Amino acid sequence: MSTCSRPAVRRPLTAGRAGWGVFPPVTCGVRPSPRVSRARRSRMPEEGAPMTVSPTSVPHVEGTRPSTAGLQGAGHGGVVSGRRLVGAFLLFSSFQWFLVQAAVTAGWRTPYSLSRNFISDLGAVHCARFPSGTGPYVCSPAHSVMNVSIVLWGVTWAVGALLTAERGRLTGNVLLAVGGLGTVLVGVWPEDTNLTIHAMGALIHTVIGGAGMAVIGFRRLRRGDIPGGVLSILVFVTAVVGITATGLAAGSGSLLHVGLGVWERIGIWPQAAWLTVAGVGTAWAAVTRKGSAAARAS
Repeated sequence: MSTCSRPAVRRPLTAGRAGWGVFPPVTCGVRPSPRVSRARRSRMPEEGAPMTVSPTSVPHVEGTRPSTAGLQGAGHGGVVSGRRLVGAFLLFSSFQWFLVQAAVTAGWRTPYSLSRNFISDLGAVHCARFPSGTGPYVCSPAHSVMNVSIVLWGVTWAVGALLTAERGRLTGNVLLAVGGLGTVLVGVWPEDTNLTIHAMGALIHTVIGGAGMAVIGFRRLRRGDIPGGVLSILVFVTAVVGITATGLAAGSGSLLHVGLGVWERIGIWPQAAWLTVAGVGTAWAAVTRKGSAAARAS
């Protein structure tokens, strides 16, 4: 019997199959092996059944719609980065408290001593000797400005701590936020209007807020950030030492020949500085992470 051959041809696939396929050469008069025929039939769909193609087996063709999974992930990361950026700005705004202190201090008619006067003297509503008429004369003309600054600081502190919290690591940031709420109490109830609530707010501010900084510090140590972790824990230590020494110096006005005003600032000023620096660091990390996510998505 004479045979004829037809070369292999390249034809577009049909019945919903994307791309092109190469059909093998056909030799006239030669029947395919039954074993091969059965194998081919087992891979062929039944008549009337839809034909499907694995996505991994079809190459990308210009004009087809690309996958948006990576872009969706980048968008979610953008939302997280935006939230952390807002929180970072709020933490950084703690710096305003230092500026307002300097401005209110400059408005005093009587000399203001960093050693003998409390920070809270700047927010005292009345002009009198404090406390109990035995301490230094306190008269702060811009006390309302100082108290508004303290309340604003507490609110931005608390909200910023919550916005910068990481998923699954909330303990440190929640304690930090509670410290901010204590600061709000300090500003709403100045020392000469309700000393009990004022002192309670100051205690929450320094101890619980400082504990949150320590928890965050230990977290940084576990990540290998030795300087950041050690400084965060040190801020908590200075807060406890400062608030304790201030209480012990309240009767005589000094402890170990150091004025109570100095002890109070040892406990509180590092916390405000920590929040300011934390805001800068968090913003930098959020921007860097957002840029990396955008680069991966592109």
